[in-house]
Amino acid sequence: MKKTAVITGGSGGIGLAISNQLSSEYRIILQYHKSLEKIRGLLDLIKQNLGEVIPIQADLSTEAGCRKFHEEACSASEGQIDVLVNNAGGIIVRHTTREITWEILTEHFALNTYSTMMLSSLFIDQLEKSNNANIINITSGAIRNGSLTAPAYGAAKGAVDVFTRGLAHELAPKIRVNAIAPGVIQTQFYDGMPPEILAKLMKATPLGKLGTPDDVAHTVRFLIENTYMTGETIDLNGGLVMR
Repeated sequence: MKKTAVITGGSGGIGLAISNQLSSEYRIILQYHKSLEKIRGLLDLIKQNLGEVIPIQADLSTEAGCRKFHEEACSASEGQIDVLVNNAGGIIVRHTTREITWEILTEHFALNTYSTMMLSSLFIDQLEKSNNANIINITSGAIRNGSLTAPAYGAAKGAVDVFTRGLAHELAPKIRVNAIAPGVIQTQFYDGMPPEILAKLMKATPLGKLGTPDDVAHTVRFLIENTYMTGETIDLNGGLVMR
């Protein structure tokens, strides 16, 4: 039976890069939220390379959306999942702490935290059937120093970081759980960031450049292939944060 990787947040640059990176070895089940057209190019590329990709529309900011996606993914994969990449997430609206409302908090945690926790829970039974089961959570460099322009987002990603370690303990040794905390990556995510803040981040980065979605995708593959790593968060930020 062909191995299967489930990847959420498929219409963004990082999700597309991860899908492309894994498609030579895995059947890809790719979640997208709204427009299939955003991922049409990737679908065509994977198929041209004789890979298999199954797109599934779902709103992961709701429990019903998570359950719908899980049900359809299990049907498409014949009940066995080898890799779950919880990549869906993002900033709903940029804000200061003074501007926080209950709605801002709820929306950020629903999309970034609840979806990751819910899908991880739902897919455990399928992952346990694999000989090399992995859950990989995409968090954010904001888990280290917070988010200057979206504190609710930073806190939501910080919760995913803590969840990663707890889940790694709970599911070991059968399922490994790790996370990646990307720094400034060349995606639409940073389109709304004030130029002066982006310039400050670039200047503070020792490698002096932005990361790419492919950098994140290569790190996902590293975590899948390294069978002696669990409960870790890899900081992928060009040296912006060192520990």
